[in-house]
Amino acid sequence: MGAFFGVRYLLKRFITDTPEDTAPRESLLDPKEEALRKLAKLEGSELWLTELKSFYFQLSTIMKTYLSSRLNYPFLEETTYEIRQSLPQYVSRELAQTVYSFFVTLDPVKYAHHLPSANQSRGLITQARELMDEVEKGI
Repeated sequence: MGAFFGVRYLLKRFITDTPEDTAPRESLLDPKEEALRKLAKLEGSELWLTELKSFYFQLSTIMKTYLSSRLNYPFLEETTYEIRQSLPQYVSRELAQTVYSFFVTLDPVKYAHHLPSANQSRGLITQARELMDEVEKGI
């Protein structure tokens, strides 16, 4: 019986059109626009007030996905240290260091028990947008 509901869930989830599935595909063509849309959604969720760890993981995923799409390299699969090693092949060393520092800021919340203030956390969304602008200028 449980298997039936599991299969039903998967079919409904992956076959049924959702509002995202029917959205115009143009946003998927531009990695920055897609990332900005996701950042706006994350900002609207106000997770930095209630679920810091989830907020930081989502922010990291958005940025890694953006970098992966924009620079055509699988940053999403890399650790922060690996990003530090590979990113200078795609952007200037200075910009690579700035991006690396951004990810270093996220790691203590994602993997330890560091609890920054709500203002610090929310400010990371602005920082992510600024980093994307810098990446766009640097490529």
